[in-house]
Amino acid sequence: MEGIKVAKKKLRSLISNRMLKLSAENLRNQSLIISQSLRQLPEYQKAKNIAVYMHMDEGEVQTTHIIRNAFADKKRVFLPKIVPLPQHLQRIKFKSHLKELYMLEVENMDAVNSLQPHGNYQLREPETGTNAFDAGGLDLIVVPGVGFSRSCERIGHGKGFYDSFFNQHIEWSHKHKKCIPFLVAIGANEQLVEAIPREEHDHILDAAIIADRVYRKNV
Repeated sequence: MEGIKVAKKKLRSLISNRMLKLSAENLRNQSLIISQSLRQLPEYQKAKNIAVYMHMDEGEVQTTHIIRNAFADKKRVFLPKIVPLPQHLQRIKFKSHLKELYMLEVENMDAVNSLQPHGNYQLREPETGTNAFDAGGLDLIVVPGVGFSRSCERIGHGKGFYDSFFNQHIEWSHKHKKCIPFLVAIGANEQLVEAIPREEHDHILDAAIIADRVYRKNV
């Protein structure tokens, strides 16, 4: 297990260095192409409630076009917010930290544009909004990450927020007899690797859009 963690750390460093060398124009162009590819996915077209992350200022595929398209396509849009975990759940859910991921609804692009960056990662998060579970759950989640493979494996930043949220939503979906959300990663060419070391808790996604290509999970 320790060997996997070391391998993941090295891989994160490798991919992060690639992304730092990527020009802003190249990243903008790849982000636009990705937003167009996502819009063509049948799963996106059928989705009513979708979750999208707010990109960081550097080193991450930009999601502004995706969010704008989603509003234009009459979808309900939910953005991630990291919140303190209730004390009675801290030992149950997480061993390494005391927070969890919520998906909160934003009403329009004005609300999105008004979000201010804060915290270590300078993330822009909604302060309030309807929780995705109160809105009937999510149909599709656009998943961030450090790197991805053609088999739709993902390596994140190592905090476990998204994998834990996936587990939570799967449990909620089964309980309420709802479909499990479609998980689609988006990444630049520089984030694509041949394989990603996996631990038991790591989810394989349903699809990965890497620049102008769409990969789907082997079933």
